[in-house]
Amino acid sequence: MNVDWERINSFITEDSEEEKEWLKEMITSLLENYEERLKDLNLIFDSKDNVALKSLLHQMKGVVANFGLEKLRQMTIIAEDLCKEGKTEESISIAKEFEPVWQETKKELKEKLGL
Repeated sequence: MNVDWERINSFITEDSEEEKEWLKEMITSLLENYEERLKDLNLIFDSKDNVALKSLLHQMKGVVANFGLEKLRQMTIIAEDLCKEGKTEESISIAKEFEPVWQETKKELKEKLGL
């Protein structure tokens, strides 16, 4: 499981249909947002711009942490720490693994929330 469902469920009252609908909208926004971040990340892979990479990884870490996407959060922390240490190639190597984990995570979110 890639998602901390306790974190996701903490956003809503279980019996509130309005809150459940709001959560679905938030997750839909997350899905779109993270796809864009992955596209931006792929552009940085080519340039190997450490400053841009560090900034984007920091943003991505915040997004995945807020939504309890635990596996991606852990990977992003490692990639960001490597980037901060000036180990751009190693950071990129980890970041290139985000895509398959994202696909698994996205599937889990969609199945569980009926999106």
